[in-house]
Amino acid sequence: MIECGLADRLGRLMALTEEERAALDALDQRRREIPRHGLIRAQRSATDQMFVLRAGSAICYVILRDGCRQIHRIHYPGDVIAAPCASFNKSLETVAALTDVVVSTFDKMMLGSLFEQHPRLAALFFLIGQVERAAISDRLTSIGRTTAEARVGALLLDKLNRLRMIGPRVGSSFKLNITQEGIADAVLTSLIALHDV
Repeated sequence: MIECGLADRLGRLMALTEEERAALDALDQRRREIPRHGLIRAQRSATDQMFVLRAGSAICYVILRDGCRQIHRIHYPGDVIAAPCASFNKSLETVAALTDVVVSTFDKMMLGSLFEQHPRLAALFFLIGQVERAAISDRLTSIGRTTAEARVGALLLDKLNRLRMIGPRVGSSFKLNITQEGIADAVLTSLIALHDV
């Protein structure tokens, strides 16, 4: 199982100082293991805590009015899970373990002092947020414009590329860890579901 902390992940994007790495490691102290299909955070629950996925994979999803599940994001080690929730008092989506996972939890108020003391990290978090925004924009653009096969292919390539970012030894194959139903929930995106992100 690939394991990657926040400092490891961000350190692959930018050379970190010892102080920056120590500050990120401070967010990574309280760890807990959650079994496959276990709930990490429920939709509409309090968002005073944030999570870093250290090992395994997790999904963020909403349940739509018709009862269908819409997966917004699949998370891999090193990801800050459900980062948009930092701006809200209640969670916009449910986060569940797709495999057995290890997460680190920290109080979201710690981000304020982190960004104040380490402006380069604040800039990096902002840029990662813009990458996420671009990914959502790409998904919106593809609705109705690409075939189901193309959307599944994009999902698989996204997973491969993200796994290679955290595990340089990842070759051209990987364990999918998601059911056909999960793939459908991730690629058959509706405008309503993406509007709620």
